[in-house]
Amino acid sequence: MQELHHLRRWAWIEVSLEAIAHNIQRIREHLAPSVHIMAVVKANGYGHGSVAVAQTALQAGASFLGVASVGEAVELRAAGISAPILLLGGVFAPDIPLILEQQLTPTLFDTQMPHLLSQQAQRAGKRVPVHIKVDTGMHRLGLPPAEVVPYLTTLHTLPGLQVEGIFTHFAMADARDPSYTKRQIALFQVVLDRLRSRELLPPLVHACNSAGIAWYPEAHYNLVRLGIAMYGLQPSTEKPYPIPLRPALSLKTRITHLQRLPPGSRISYGGTYTTRRETVVATLAIGYADGVRRGPHPFPAVLVCGTRAPVIGRVCMDQMMIDVTDIPGVGVGEEVVLIGQQGKERISAEEVAAQVGTINYEIVTSLSQRPPRLYY
Repeated sequence: MQELHHLRRWAWIEVSLEAIAHNIQRIREHLAPSVHIMAVVKANGYGHGSVAVAQTALQAGASFLGVASVGEAVELRAAGISAPILLLGGVFAPDIPLILEQQLTPTLFDTQMPHLLSQQAQRAGKRVPVHIKVDTGMHRLGLPPAEVVPYLTTLHTLPGLQVEGIFTHFAMADARDPSYTKRQIALFQVVLDRLRSRELLPPLVHACNSAGIAWYPEAHYNLVRLGIAMYGLQPSTEKPYPIPLRPALSLKTRITHLQRLPPGSRISYGGTYTTRRETVVATLAIGYADGVRRGPHPFPAVLVCGTRAPVIGRVCMDQMMIDVTDIPGVGVGEEVVLIGQQGKERISAEEVAAQVGTINYEIVTSLSQRPPRLYY
């Protein structure tokens, strides 16, 4: 792992690529040999670093990559990654030249884009693989089920397009109650049966996200989209994930200053925290510009010397303060863990999310580019 003296700031993110590979391999054990894995590396690999995660995922057995936008895909191509990349979000006309140049796979669900894509693909002498998205209940993107057959019938008349896949997205696969997801699966299956009967069914069919992989094996089809679980994070707050995972990410910093303050001292902007006793306050070299939530509910505690220390006062842009009065032997330069393990104590992304009132997805994807990612 890169030595810390090469860093420009004393705040960093450690990412275990071994943990990511382990998680993919454990997921692989729950899939039939005919089922491929798409590693979802959007949002800078859920904050872990898209390029390093993509390379690790492909080495660990993933066959496809999924991103949200053309820009995210171009970053992977620039790193020399040649695997198929599906653009999970919508695309626009100005994206088409890059889609063709970078050999990307767009998702289609509207009436105009297929024609524009076909025209430019013909001019470039290329054939573009496309996936069709079906809206079975998420109501975010996708074709209504009743429109899928005529849509694919039209696509097969457009030169330059190769209909490679069809997929849907589960809205509640992580919920304890399976009824809504089972309804989505049933709707999607009706669409697939109609396409099969007309010999229009694309080669690749996918529906399952990380939650779906574990709890809805009947919807594995021949491709699954592995996102949050690949990073060792729990897909659900309602039920434990049945596949053993290893969290890959740790968020760390160091103490830059220590001071002993008398009772009645007000800490940080606005003076929202007042000491009730003589207090040893440690200043950390990390703040909300690094992705540490300022409010309305900040990170509750950090780990110092393997012990929890409460956050006090408002988090600043580049710094924050903690109370280390009850932790002996703390010094300037001491390592501090905000997410991860230190000694026998662990603060998980799930714990932080529960305290600040969000989900683990937002905690890790909100980590900014400023803290360098160190891989091991």
